[in-house]
Amino acid sequence: MKLIEDRLRDALDAKAVGAGQPVPIAKQRVRRIRIMQATYALLSVSAVIALLVATVFGLRVSRTSRPDVAAPAIVGAERLFILDTSPGGKASEGAVVEVRAGPTEATVVERYPLGSDPDAVLSPDGSRLFGVAFVWLSDITTDDRLRVFDTSTGKLINEVDVPDWQGSTGGFHISSKIAVAQDGGHVYILVGAPGAPDRPQSLATFDAVSGTMLPEVASLDGCGAGPTILPLSGQTVMVVCPQTNEAHFLTIGAFGVLESSQVLALPVESDGFVSGAVLSPNGETVYAVSLNGLVLEIDTAGRRIVGDTQLSLPGGHIVAVPLVRISPTGESLFVGLSGGPESIRADLVMEVNVSTWKQETTSTGTFSAFEPASDGSRIFMVNSGGSALDQFATDPAVDLGGLGRVADEPQAIIVAPTP
Repeated sequence: MKLIEDRLRDALDAKAVGAGQPVPIAKQRVRRIRIMQATYALLSVSAVIALLVATVFGLRVSRTSRPDVAAPAIVGAERLFILDTSPGGKASEGAVVEVRAGPTEATVVERYPLGSDPDAVLSPDGSRLFGVAFVWLSDITTDDRLRVFDTSTGKLINEVDVPDWQGSTGGFHISSKIAVAQDGGHVYILVGAPGAPDRPQSLATFDAVSGTMLPEVASLDGCGAGPTILPLSGQTVMVVCPQTNEAHFLTIGAFGVLESSQVLALPVESDGFVSGAVLSPNGETVYAVSLNGLVLEIDTAGRRIVGDTQLSLPGGHIVAVPLVRISPTGESLFVGLSGGPESIRADLVMEVNVSTWKQETTSTGTFSAFEPASDGSRIFMVNSGGSALDQFATDPAVDLGGLGRVADEPQAIIVAPTP
């Protein structure tokens, strides 16, 4: 995380100098990060109670927000799942909040408790929520757990140990730590730590059909911190490694062990790295976008780069980590652009048509995570440190307002598939 932050800071300062703008004060940015990390450490004191409860009784699903009768329908509502890493200011009680987002308001209908440093992913059909976390206090840690919830009832239906869960990085959700296969049959979890010989960074595999964790892990040796996990067809997984500017194509065997690996170099600018990568809805193409806006098109079947396009970024802006998304149809990329002192937040969204490469940029206000709606008509946004769910229309002629408070420390948004 520190290396990514340092490289982001250097790149943004260089862009500012080139654009004739004042250089952001590096010390202020480092101070913000250190204050955030100190705050998370202080909040960990509250984990004492959570640790005892989790150890003796296990974490239970809180369903106070879902009434016995069905909640009133909101016209045009979208079903969202929002990662809340510190509900009520308690970092030990991270959760996922299920929300119905209508045109003008959002309603919380369920909470799925996970624990410290959580991450989560939704099954392709939206019926299962897979979440991973741990309960911790200083160097005391309970077993890392993968929890599976039925999203139709809100109930916890499975819970298994995860080998050496990595947890979040510096309080920000800068990379995916859990991903689900396109057919929903396997869930892949980032475990271990980069450069740690006693706990090497790897992928653990959960078999969603049998409900068990496979006994072996697949090594990600040499990938570095902050990778993006992109499951392809079968048990092939593509992992994009921003520290080394590489894509690793992994074939994972029946017991979870790595059967084969192929590395593809990603030729981005010498002073940059891959800020984010997304898989097209048909699974045929990965778009990897560099810090300075170079888009690499990667053919997943041929495992090769088939195109590259340089985006024209506004002065003083870079591509924020990891703010690259794709529309549900696969026609457009949405890229978050940062021009401020914190390069893991953005203040502009650029929509890029991947056929014509036409670009349109919208000023949005500051955000740290965003996601297109299932119909592509609007973009949902949250800002770490805030509590509101915001939105803007992809049609510039439409003006949309905010949707209200949904979480205390929102970090990521998952849009459920339409029925």
